[in-house]
Amino acid sequence: MCAIFNKAGTHGVPMRIGNNRLAFAPDGSLYLGQTDHGWLGSRGIQRLRYKPGSGIPLDILDMKLTPTGFNLTFTQPVDEATARDLTNYHFRSYYYEYHRAYGSPQMDVQLVPVSAVQLSADRKTVSLTLGELKSSRIYELTLGNLQANNGQKKLMNRLVCYTLNRLMK
Repeated sequence: MCAIFNKAGTHGVPMRIGNNRLAFAPDGSLYLGQTDHGWLGSRGIQRLRYKPGSGIPLDILDMKLTPTGFNLTFTQPVDEATARDLTNYHFRSYYYEYHRAYGSPQMDVQLVPVSAVQLSADRKTVSLTLGELKSSRIYELTLGNLQANNGQKKLMNRLVCYTLNRLMK
């Protein structure tokens, strides 16, 4: 699984791009080493610190393949009404053509409908049933207006990608 982070970062601090090294400091803060060598990015070191009292942000903790779709686990319980709403889950699938030249456009882009949603008892895991799964494709999920169970926190990152190499049996 590969989560794609937006520039919002954590608690309004913009995260720079080009992160290639991560290290936790003794005080729990996270240092990110950035480089722009050979790729678009920033150069330097950025420090992210936890703000006491700010609580755990609502975000995707994990995305796992199931025989019929994906399980999404969140950092905290999600609001039942927004979690069960099928319109909050937009999947596309595609692949990249591998060849000698650098880069490829997204090939054979297809919308993948979500046919069912189930919510775990602790409201931290959402099980999504998809219309069809195919191997050797990237599944890109854009999440809609999901909220924390208390209704106060909105989802930090709405885009997550999963490279499906082999189907489960």
